[in-house]
This record gives sequence, structure tokens and C-alpha cells, in this order.
Amino acid sequence: MNIHSEYSFLPDGSVLPDKNVKVLGIYPEGFYFLIHQHNTVQYALLGSCPNGLNNNLIDEIAARKPAFQIGEINNVSLLPDSFVLVPDDLLNRSTDKDLIGFCHVLPADYYLIKTKVEMAGATIVSAVPTRTMESLKQMNQNWSVDDMAAAWLNKITCKGVHAFILPSRFLLAIFDGGKLQLFNFFHYADKNDFLFYLLGAVKSCNIDPAMTEIYLSGEISPASSLAQSLDSYFFEVLYDAVPCNGSPDERIISSMLFPLF
Repeated sequence: MNIHSEYSFLPDGSVLPDKNVKVLGIYPEGFYFLIHQHNTVQYALLGSCPNGLNNNLIDEIAARKPAFQIGEINNVSLLPDSFVLVPDDLLNRSTDKDLIGFCHVLPADYYLIKTKVEMAGATIVSAVPTRTMESLKQMNQNWSVDDMAAAWLNKITCKGVHAFILPSRFLLAIFDGGKLQLFNFFHYADKNDFLFYLLGAVKSCNIDPAMTEIYLSGEISPASSLAQSLDSYFFEVLYDAVPCNGSPDERIISSMLFPLF
């Protein structure tokens, strides 16, 4: 396990208060671990597993803060390798495998997750490698696994442009007149890639960025070059986050790990 960032908002030696929520988020490049109580951040750990998920991950996380007595994980959120948003009236016309297979090349072995998106009258069908699911089940047979992309889409407001930023990919949702126009993910290598795909997607929906707000979350901040580059194109750059009255670091986490709350 490699550690990228660690945040603790409890005094040294503290034990966790009752009724906290512990969430493990898994994405292709790494993992997030979050403890919060009523959306108040208590602890966050960002890292990666160069050798893949393994049974020792939770033990290694717990060992960093033994006083916390971390115990059971309440929720696991997994970012899928591929997904498709299917309107409800099309959902039963083909198998789930065919619905996602129309849009993506599926791995040899995969597991499907289906999540309802009420505001769009649709369902997200997502595919994750079987080996990833097996690794999570080896950690704990009782964990239920949620789709991180679907959780993010179900949290955002139905207006403007929204992007959830990860180190080498981003999720994008575009609304016009309160209706979802586009939901997809894009890989990027640098700022030029990022702008090319994001602005191209917005313009494909016949939306003028200069007249539209963009809402950011994930691994991005107002000081980052990606965020600053958007100031030149969009009417306003805002941030999706859970309500937070804490320290600046807590407010950063409330946006960075927005789908996990």
C-alpha cells in the first residue's frame, strides 16, 4: 500500500465517536478511505495498491490509526471500468450484457452492477472485472458494493456541467433545461487532453460554456492548473461538496470525496 495523502481531524489518541460511517472507495488507480459522522469528516486516507487489492488492505489502513479501532466498513464504492446509462423504456428490450456490450468492449470475466437514476428515468449498467469483485469478497463476504459513478450522478444538481476528476480520467454529466444530455467518462494525460474532451463534450450538446456554470469535485482544487484553465471558458467555476463548516482541509475533503458521503 502506498499513501498519497492522509487527513485526521480528531486529536491524537482519540477513539472514534459513535455512529460514524466508514467508506472504502476503489478506483482503477487507487483507493479512498473515509470516516465521517453526519457528513463531518473525521479521517481520510488516499492511496494506491501497486500490486492490486489484497486481503491486508483494511488491516494496513487500520494499523495507521490503531486508536481509532476502525472495525467494520459500512460501505464499499467501486468506480467501474465501463458503464452505460440506459433509459427505462429500453432496459428490458435486451440483456444487461448486450446493453453494455453495444458501447464497450467487455473483459473476459466481469460482474455487472445496476443502479437506478431517478432524475434521468434511467438505469446505469456497469461492468467491473470479476477479479476485483473476488478480491473485495475475500476481504469481507458481507460487503455490498455500490457504483461510485452512479452515486456521484445521483448526488449532483440537474443544472450546468459537472465533472468528477480523478488522476487520469474524469466523469462528466451535462444538463440543459434540467434534463441530462450526456453522461460519460474520459481518459486524459494532461491539461490539453482534459480541455479537449471536456469542451468538446459540452459543445456537442449545443451548450455555450461562456453561459454555463461548471461544478467540479474529486482530485482538483481552485489552485490546480486544470481548474484555473476552466476560468477562461465557463461563466463560473463552482464545486460540488457536502455541506461543511470545518477547516479548509475538511472542506477540501468534502468535495474531493463527494460521492462517498
